[in-house]
Parts: sequence; structure tokens; C-alpha cells
Amino acid sequence: MGYRKSISLLLVLLLSIHILFIPAVAFDDIGDSDNAEAIETLSGLGILSGYSEGSFMPDGKITRAEFAVIVTKLTGFEAVNNETSTPTPFADVEDTYWANNYINYVNSMGFMIGNGDGFSPEAEVTVDEVQKVLVEVLGYGFRTMNMGYPDGYRSVGSELGIYSKVKSKYTEPATRGEVAQMAYNCIDIKVYKRSVFGGDKITYSQGEDLLKEYLKIDTWKGVVVEDSLSGLTGPSSLSDSQMRIKTAKTGEIVQIDTNENAVSSYLGTSVTAYTKENELEENELQYIKLNKNGYKSLLITADQFVQFEDGTVLYNLDPDGNGTDKKISVLPSLDIVYNGVYYDGDKASIMNIDSGTLDFADTDDDGMYDLVKIQEKEYIVVDSVSAEEGRIIDKYSYENNIEVDVDDPDNLIEVTKFNLPLTIGALTSGDVVEVVRSKNSTGKKLYKLTVINNQIAGEITSYSDDSVWIGDKEYKLSSYYKNNKSEIGALPTGVNTSFILDSDNRVMLAADTVSTYLYGYFVGIEQESELSDPVIRIFTSGGKMTDFTLGSNVLLDGKSKATVEDINTNLSQAKYGTSVTTKDLGQLIRYKTNKANEIIGIDTARANIPGNAEQDQDELSNDRNGELKWLSGPKSFDGTLMDDQAILFGIPADTTRYDKYTIHKASTLPNSKYQVSLYNIDEIGVAKAAVVTGDSVAEIENDDPVSMIKKLVDTVNAEGDIVKKMYTVECKSASEKEFFFTNDSQCFEYTANPLPNPNGEITDQKQALKAGDVVRILAEGSNVRKVERLLSIDHLKENVSPTNSATALPGEITAMGGENKDYSYLLRFVTGRLMSRQDRYIKLGIINASDATTDSGRKELSYYLQDTAKFVVYSENSAGAASVKSASIGDMKDERANGTKASYVFAKSRYGVLQEVFIYNFYTDPWAN
Repeated sequence: MGYRKSISLLLVLLLSIHILFIPAVAFDDIGDSDNAEAIETLSGLGILSGYSEGSFMPDGKITRAEFAVIVTKLTGFEAVNNETSTPTPFADVEDTYWANNYINYVNSMGFMIGNGDGFSPEAEVTVDEVQKVLVEVLGYGFRTMNMGYPDGYRSVGSELGIYSKVKSKYTEPATRGEVAQMAYNCIDIKVYKRSVFGGDKITYSQGEDLLKEYLKIDTWKGVVVEDSLSGLTGPSSLSDSQMRIKTAKTGEIVQIDTNENAVSSYLGTSVTAYTKENELEENELQYIKLNKNGYKSLLITADQFVQFEDGTVLYNLDPDGNGTDKKISVLPSLDIVYNGVYYDGDKASIMNIDSGTLDFADTDDDGMYDLVKIQEKEYIVVDSVSAEEGRIIDKYSYENNIEVDVDDPDNLIEVTKFNLPLTIGALTSGDVVEVVRSKNSTGKKLYKLTVINNQIAGEITSYSDDSVWIGDKEYKLSSYYKNNKSEIGALPTGVNTSFILDSDNRVMLAADTVSTYLYGYFVGIEQESELSDPVIRIFTSGGKMTDFTLGSNVLLDGKSKATVEDINTNLSQAKYGTSVTTKDLGQLIRYKTNKANEIIGIDTARANIPGNAEQDQDELSNDRNGELKWLSGPKSFDGTLMDDQAILFGIPADTTRYDKYTIHKASTLPNSKYQVSLYNIDEIGVAKAAVVTGDSVAEIENDDPVSMIKKLVDTVNAEGDIVKKMYTVECKSASEKEFFFTNDSQCFEYTANPLPNPNGEITDQKQALKAGDVVRILAEGSNVRKVERLLSIDHLKENVSPTNSATALPGEITAMGGENKDYSYLLRFVTGRLMSRQDRYIKLGIINASDATTDSGRKELSYYLQDTAKFVVYSENSAGAASVKSASIGDMKDERANGTKASYVFAKSRYGVLQEVFIYNFYTDPWAN
């Protein structure tokens, strides 16, 4: 049974499959690791992999069997066929063991030879063992003969640098990160090859480095001097999938096929590129990385640059100019790369940028800076767009306008909105766009347009010519605001406001200056008498239920001086057609207020707004509605995308429950089906607003924590109603939690069968939630929205016996709730009697319900307990009372040692490893029922 296979294949080398150029896997748990570069490089080469949830677990351990797989792949051996197993010479490795063939290979090569008759496949591999094997892989084993193991290998390994950046002692188990580091330390070491002459004469000679010798991968370190977009000294002569590197050691120019479009971001940068020769004898890029110390360089910001004159650059590290000016010398023939493209114009003017960085480099190490890479960002607030002409008009100044020749095939145009590549036509009024563009006069030109929505909310407490203080934090003013201040106007002070920031976190403008109309959900109009002022209640995009009065001249759908009757008529027509009705008129609107916070403008969903002063405002149109699936990545409802600034109004089924109104965040809204109306969908299919109605309950995710119910009691809630209160013990956090059931709480079995709400009358007590049940909970604060029962303690007691074939409890169920007879790497839950335990390995007696009376239906399967596994125990005493509390592995009692007092286990398994374990210690054994 391959119960360890998934965590063992953690370093996989793709040998027979071509590796396309891809960046290293962005593992989310290696940021602080000393071995991060090693992990990223080897993952980029396809040698390492982590876990599907995006982690690498650099501090985890590796077994000898797992390391056998690493060595097999690292030495270029084709993937072994595990369908046909050849017996090993080791008594502790069965023919059916998942790593049997890998162990055979490393043993036959003399890399890992075991200890006596055993291989100890499940023992953790030590640093000494890893270093010994890597020394043998590199062919340096002959140099250890005088001292042997481990001293000889420690000496040679230290000389070769294999032990570099390893913190564990030689005799301690190596971590995953350390194994990656030690393998990485070997990739550029030349391999010694053994030759035999005349039957007994042995000689050793140096070959290529490890990557070249075993994997046929060449390593090139140098500066990118040309890509498909531009060269360092002029326009590019390369095709879309090529680049050239000038190597640091020899000055050789190497041409590389990148397998994708221009890699423009690397021009002028010191890199290490790994390539493999294809059938056409071309160097195909496998992976590329930036060199941290490639050459002498100076990186300064736009604020720190002072001037360029007569081959000297002056700069001041204090952007406020209070420090001392410093200088560097640059060549008169200084090469300039501006926003990724060679620049052939005036050097002094191009360096004087508003925002961004200047990176000076001495690429030939002669003491003179010969290259500067300038990265400048411009900004535009979109007023209108002509996609056909490639023209983008700025809201505040024609000097900010952008024109792109969309018909020129030499122009590289990239538009990114809500993290998706789109076209210029996707840009709409109010979008704040970061612009990165080249300024070369010849060759290919680059345009990168990215919609940003970087905001900070707060109150400006003080300001200067260059900064504002929002709360107690200083924010610089962007050059965009400074250059367009007369049109934008003064930033509001003394009131809570949202401000848009540029990519350098500098204040550009107040968010409400981008669009004068705000989205809101109309709730109702109240007017006590004809003489009293009408009150319009709106749930605002800020998440507040707010009452507004009407101004003296209200603009309604383009018509001025609107009355309350006009508003009701237009709202009714927008929601129900042409007839005026007294039904609920709740709907999405856009509204505008004056300084007195009075309503002075309302847009409903009525189409074809007549021409007026506000005609450039987006008209509301309900283009799509119904039960739609939300996909959080990319953010969309069944294919209709949500703008970065889109607002999602959550409206309850009972619209009088004002406390239930909410603003959903697109980034945190779980994938599920919702009743949705979408508004302002543009020609690209992007909606600016949505209304999510009803009381949809999101789906519980696979990685949500699992808990055991400790007890349920009656209590009185804040409204004075008697409700059920549930106490649980969450396994993952080892913490006790409390939840209240409401009348809206939903309860389900894992298979989606509904269960009664504990607040209601329950006629069948076997269906009721009770202490000992294992559940997953979706809550809003302390109120239960949804409970999903994974295991019923009643079901466990009654059906765990192998004699109850009709109602036997499935030993393994899949992520979809169905029975799983065969091994699966996916999420599953396992249930069974603990037959035996040794360290972190357990053997469970489990049942497959469909054939429980047969021998195949009563299985004993082995599982591994994750090092970080957590435990909860349910214990009964002789009086029938039970306790539920956090536990440890020591609370597990196996049949071998404890006989009829053996524990029962319910556990969450990911990739064959038990993570969250619930232990049942019954006073009376259900197995004997």
C-alpha cells in the first residue's frame, strides 16, 4: 500500500518531459528561510516541488525512502516503473513497498546501501547520510578512503561546500530546506568519473558540473544584452522567443530560446540562465533567476536623483535634500535602458523622472558605470477611451493623455485589469492606470497599462507642500497630484475619506473625485406628512444604513427638479417595468450628495438617460441576474468579471433586517452559488456593481478546521430567545470555542443530507447533533451559519462493527462524501479501530460498507501521523459520562497493547497523512456489538 507516496515525492525531476520556462514556485512559507534561494532555483528547474496548497514546509523532515527518490531523479535516471517491482535485498522493504524500485536503484549504484539486512526506509535521513550520498553522487567517494564514514565524508563535503547554510548537526535529521540547500550546493560542482583499465587499474578524471553531467543542463551567468524587444545598444534583431546573454567569465554571447514572448524585464540585468540543447541544437531556457551580486551597482529613487552633467551623476540619499550630495562617474557612452527598452535620446532629460528608480551598473567591473536602467511610472485617471484609435483621455489634463498605435505590430501592448490580461477597450471612466512605456525613437515600443486600486481610508490631520498626514502616518504627495492640483482641487481635511495611492504609496487624489456618483442600495422613502421633509434610506457602499433628505433641485435620470412621486415612479419602472406599484422598490441606484449631505442626484436602472450635464455618468443597466456561481479567482460570476473597484451589496431575504445588510469583499467571498444582479457591464464583460440577495450560505472549504462537539445547552440570546449554545474543541488550534444557533442556522451531514436545526423540535434524536460528533462550522461572529457533521457518534457506535454489513460505516470517504475503497491522495476522512501503533505509524481496522461481510471489506490499513498532527479525545467513564478535550498521541490505545479497550479513530487525511485526529475511548466496546 502506497500510504507514504505522496509526501515522499517532494523532490521530483522531470527528465523525459520538456520543461518550459516558468518561474520558481512561489511557496508561501519560505520567506524567512535561509534556504529560500536553493528551494526557488531547484523548483524553477523542476527538481523540487512542494504541497498543493502552496507550501514547501522547509522545516519538515525526509525519510530514507524519500531521499532515495531524490537521488534517483537527481542522477538522471528515468522514472522507475512501480507497476512491476523487483525484490530488494533488504528484509524491511516489501516487494509492494511504494519506493521499492527507487531503493533498488540507489543500492545498485552504491549510493545508499542500507545497514546490514535492513534499509530502514521510514527512518529520517540525517545530515551525515545526505552529505555521504551527495559526495558519492559527485564521484568524490574515493577521497574519503583514508578516514571512512563519517569523518572522510564530512571532510570532503566541507571542502566542496556541501554543508554550507545547513544549521542541523551532522547526526541530526536533515530538514526539507536543508536537503534542498545541500543539493543546490552541488549543482555547479564538477563530477569525478571513474575509469577502469586492464581489469584492475582505476583512474578518476573531472567531468562537467552535476547539472551538465547528469541532466544535460548548461548554466550561463552574465548580463542580458538583448531580448526580443530591445538590445542594450540599439533595436533588437531577435524574434519573439529569443534573448542573448554576455557571460561574465569569457564575454561569450549566448543566444537562448525562451519558449515564450519577450522577457523584457531582464534587459541589462545580471542573471543566471539554465538551458538544455534541443534537437535543433538551440539552447532552450529551463529557468532564469536574478543574480543578487552580479556586478557593482547603485540603485536610487527619482527623489534621490539630483542631476547628470559631464559624466557625473549627483544624488542625495535623503529625498528631502537635507543630506550631502554624492557622486558617481559614468561613461560618456553610457547605455540607457528606459522601461525595458534601449533609449537613444538625450541622457540628462531622461534621467529627470517624476517617479520610479534609476539603477546604475558597472557591468565590466572597470570602476566606471556604463549602464543605467530607468524604471519610470506614470499615471492617468481615465476620462474616456477610444479603443480603435488607442487613445486614452485623462480626466484632469490633456498632457497626461496616452496614444498607442494599436495597428503597429512592433508595439508590445499589455493591459492588466483586475489581475487579468485584457485590451485597451477594457479601460473605463474612473479607472486609475499605472503606465510604463518606452520612449525610444526606433525599434519596438513597450506599453504596459495596469489598473490600480490602492486605497487608504482616514482623516488628513495636517499637510505640507509635499506630504499629508493621515492619522499619525505621513504620506508623500504624488507628482500626479502636484501637477494637476488646480484641476483636482484641495484634498479634503477633517473628514474621513478614502484616498487613492500610487504604486509607491503616494497620495494621488481622494477616491470620490474619480466618480461623483456613488453606488447605494435604495431601501425606501418615508414621509410622515405632506409638510414634512421626505427621508430616503440608502445602504451605502461604505456599509452604513443612512437616511438622507432631498436637496432643492434633485437630478433624476437626467431630469431636474424631481419630486418624491417622480422618484417612486422611476424606481418602480426600473424594477417592474412601466407600471407604478406599491411593491418593494429596493434596488441598486447611484446617488450624489452636496456638502450638506442632501441628495441632489439619483440614477436608477432606467436606460437611455437624456442628454444633460451628467450624461457622461454610467447609466445603470441590469444586464444579468439569477443564481450565479462566484469564482474568486478570477473574480467573476459565471464569466462576468468584477472590476477591482466593484462593490458587492449583500441584501438579506428579509429586507427589514437592517443588521443583516452587508458589503461583501470580492477577495474573501467564498466560492458558492448566490442570487445575483449585475450592473454596469461593459463591452468587455466587466461589472462595476452587484447585488447579492437572499441568505446564501457559502460552502465550507476543505481546509477549514475540524472540531468535536463538547456539549450543547439551552441559553438566552441578546433578543431574549431561548437558543442552543454549542461548545466545541477545535482540533487544529487546540482551543475551545462557543457558538450560538439562530433560526437561520443550517445543518447538514457531510453527504449534504439536511439535519434539523437544534433550535427546532427534533423528533428523531438519532439525527440530532450531540457531544462527540465531529463537525466543521461556518460562523458569522459567534452565530452559526452552517454546520457540517462529518461523523455522528451514534452512527459510529452502531455501525463500526464488521458484523453489521447492512449499515457498516465506511472506513474511508472522499472529499465528495462518497465511499473510497482505494487509496487516494485527495482529502478524505478515515474511521476505524486502532489495531496497533508504533511511533507515528498506526494501523486501523476499517470497513468498506458495500462488502463489509467479505474479507476484502474488513481491511487493516496503515497511516502516518503528521509531525504537527493535533488530537482531540472523547472519553467515557463507567457511569456513562463523557469528556471532550484536546489530547496527545499518548491518548491513543491500540488493540495489541490494550485489547478490548482499544481506541477508535476518526481523522482528516491529506495526501495520505493524518492531520487532525479524533480519538474515541469508549467504556463499552462497539466492536463487540
